[in-house]
Amino acid sequence: MRSTKTILALCVSASLLWSTGAFAAYTPDLARWATPDEVRVEGINRADVILDTKTDLSWTADQLSGFPPTGQLGVGRFLPSFVYQVDEGRELQPQIMVSDLPGAKFTRTPADKDGGDRIKVSVLGASYLKADKEYTFYTGWRYSGSKDGNPQVTLSSLQEFDQGAGGGIYEQIETERALTRLSWKQFEPELTPYDKNLTSPFTRDNPFYFTREYDETFASDAIMKGYSSIDSKSALDQYKSDAAKRLKATPDCCGQVRFAITLNKNVGFHKVAELAKDYRLNITQYYASAEREGSKDEYTISWFDSKWDRPFPLILKAVGRYTALQSSELEGTASVEDLKRISNAPEVMVVDIEDRGKRPTGVYWLNKRFSESK
Repeated sequence: MRSTKTILALCVSASLLWSTGAFAAYTPDLARWATPDEVRVEGINRADVILDTKTDLSWTADQLSGFPPTGQLGVGRFLPSFVYQVDEGRELQPQIMVSDLPGAKFTRTPADKDGGDRIKVSVLGASYLKADKEYTFYTGWRYSGSKDGNPQVTLSSLQEFDQGAGGGIYEQIETERALTRLSWKQFEPELTPYDKNLTSPFTRDNPFYFTREYDETFASDAIMKGYSSIDSKSALDQYKSDAAKRLKATPDCCGQVRFAITLNKNVGFHKVAELAKDYRLNITQYYASAEREGSKDEYTISWFDSKWDRPFPLILKAVGRYTALQSSELEGTASVEDLKRISNAPEVMVVDIEDRGKRPTGVYWLNKRFSESK
């Protein structure tokens, strides 16, 4: 029997989900923090157009007390991460990701012969996790298959290691563990006027451009730069200075490069559209920041779409009523010459570019943390 909504509450035992053989360099106690104590998963079919996948998770104080602060040599940092993986094909495509996990960063691996799209949230601010607080990881998927299609989405946990300055963020071998699975046909569609209005921007006539056949630059599997060494305001200031020097020293003749632009506060989305046009930016990923109305819960929001405002209805669904929604970071490709020009724009805090094959990401969340801690 199909349902309109499915909620799975899981009490996760590290001893059941993790095999010690996968952690040759760790002890079982060291690995306990990686999987939350409780996981609650919700799925909703909205008007046969959007599949909501929403996961709430929390850690106990005992788990977080065992959090490994650094790597074995005293550098780098271990990170808990979570993945939604479509089993195969392109029938489900991610439209928007939302999380209040501290320092959330989203990575998309596009569909290929080995499976469907994979969305990963990396918790770069893992040391800021609070015990017994319920955190959210939401992804809205557009369904583009036939009436007979039945794609599945698997939720998994895994470990990553952030090497810090000069290094990258790497998934740890054999640490990915499936927690639960949802399927499209598991749900009867909710067809209320609200759901139809919510999903109206996501018709099958609106193409989803950031797939391998449309944008090869986006499909590159470049490793994200490591940021664990940015642990203070002075370290953040040094990062900004180094990024500016690296951009200035890069020749203009090198074609398109990957960039991450961190914006200053209160930059509107219409202004972002102007910047993209004026400086010829090929934006492949947007980041935004929002706070839930009546609370201080801060959400990181991200999407991949050529139409920057299309995912907005889903933000209301994922966050609820929110305040202070603003653009925070932009990722994509552009010429070095144009990136040098935009680095002087008043809306821009810092421009970082790829370095030794590692792709940059923005530092809006880190900048906000250290600004508030003055």
